[in-house]
Amino acid sequence: MFKKKTFWLALLLSLIGAEILFRSVGRIDENGNFRFGTRTLKPYHLPLPEVNRRLNTYQSGDSTSFIVYHRQLGWIPRPDFESESGWYVHNQQGFRVARLGRQYAAKADTGTIRIAIAGDSYVYGDELPFKESLGAQLEHHFRQDSLPAEVINFGVGGYGLDQAMLRILLQSHQYDPKVVVLGLQPENLYRNLNLYRAFYTKMARNPFFKPRFHLKNNSLQLANLPCPAPGEITALLDSFPNWPLASLEHFYQASDYQAKVYRNSRLLAYAEDVWRENRFNRRKEEAEFMAPDGEAAMLSMALIDSLANYLYQREVLFMVVHLPRKPDLRDRMEGHPFPYQSLMDSISQCPSILWVNPAPALQEFAENESINALFEPRQHYSGKAQSIVAKHLYRTLKDENPGLRDRYFSFYLPSKESL
Repeated sequence: MFKKKTFWLALLLSLIGAEILFRSVGRIDENGNFRFGTRTLKPYHLPLPEVNRRLNTYQSGDSTSFIVYHRQLGWIPRPDFESESGWYVHNQQGFRVARLGRQYAAKADTGTIRIAIAGDSYVYGDELPFKESLGAQLEHHFRQDSLPAEVINFGVGGYGLDQAMLRILLQSHQYDPKVVVLGLQPENLYRNLNLYRAFYTKMARNPFFKPRFHLKNNSLQLANLPCPAPGEITALLDSFPNWPLASLEHFYQASDYQAKVYRNSRLLAYAEDVWRENRFNRRKEEAEFMAPDGEAAMLSMALIDSLANYLYQREVLFMVVHLPRKPDLRDRMEGHPFPYQSLMDSISQCPSILWVNPAPALQEFAENESINALFEPRQHYSGKAQSIVAKHLYRTLKDENPGLRDRYFSFYLPSKESL
C-alpha cells in the first residue's frame, strides 16, 4: 500500500512539475494564444489585436512591408520597393527585379524569348539575393549559350496555385510571354483551400484575405472576389463564424477555439497538439489530404488544367515544374513516395503541359552532398537548389519535346547563326 501511495504521489508531483515547466517556458502572445516552442496550443484565439496593429500600420502609409493589398489577388509585391538589405527589389509593375528602374515593355525585343515564371516564395526567391533566384539563374543559362531571353518573375510569397493562376490571367497578356512556367510547391495544395492565412498557420503576419476557388458540379467557381479591403478585415474576422463564406475556410474548426476543461492544463493542451500533429503521422495525414479523390488534389488539377487551356488558346507554351519541400525529399531518400504522386502523374499526362521534375537531381545532390545545402534557414530553396531547377527548366526548353513547342508557336528560339 505504501509503495502504491508513493508511486501516485510521485506521479502527481511530476505532473505538477511538468505543468509549471510548460507555463514558465511557454509564452502568451498579443492575441492571447499560448505558444510552446513552435506550437500554438488550443483553445486558439483569433489574431484580432495583431491584425489590427498590422492593418493600422499599413493604412497609415507605412512603406516598409513587402506586399500591398490587391482586390483581385489578395496581395501583390509592393511596387517601386527596395528592402533594407537591397536583396529584394520590385519595379513599378510589381515584379522582382535586379534594380529599381528595371521595367518591362509590352513586348520583348525582337529575337528575345520572354518567359513568365509564377508561383509562391520558392519562385519569388525568398532568402536569396536576386542573382541566385530562379528567374535570374534561368536567364543566365540562356545567355551563357548566347540565346537572348528575358524572365519576368510573377512569384509572390504565400501564394497558392489559385493566386498564381489569377495573376497570370490578369497580367500576363500585358507582357506577351511565349512561355509560362508554374512552380508546383506541394504546400500550395493546402493554400488553395485557405481564405485567411492565420487560420492555416496560426500566425497573422499577412493581414489580407485571398480569393478562393471551389468546385461545383466539376466546374471552377471563384469566391471572395473582390477580396475584403483593409478597412473591412477586422470586423469580418470578429464575426467570422457568421460570414457566408466561412464554410470555404478549410482550416477553421469552431471547436479549436472553444475553451474545454482539460485545455486549462498547458501540459494536456500540448499533449493534444502532439497527438494531432507529429512526425509519425505527418506522412499518413498528407497522403490522405492529397489523395486523388480529395478536394485538395481535384481542385489543384482543375486550376492547372484551366490555366493550361487558357494558355493553349493563346499559343503560349505552358510548363509546370515540381518544387519539392525538404520533408518531401527526405521521404524519397527513405524510399517513400510523394504524397501527391497522383497529382504529378495527372499533370505529366496532360498533352498541353510540359512537365518538369528536377526532384531526382535534387535528391541525388542531397544524397551525395547534403540536403541542408539545398535549403535556407526558413526552408526556402538555396541558390544551389535554384540552380538545379533552373538548369532542368533550361534543358527542357532548349532540347526536349520540340513537337510540343511547335504546336504552340513556330518561332521558338533564334539559331546561333542568326544572332
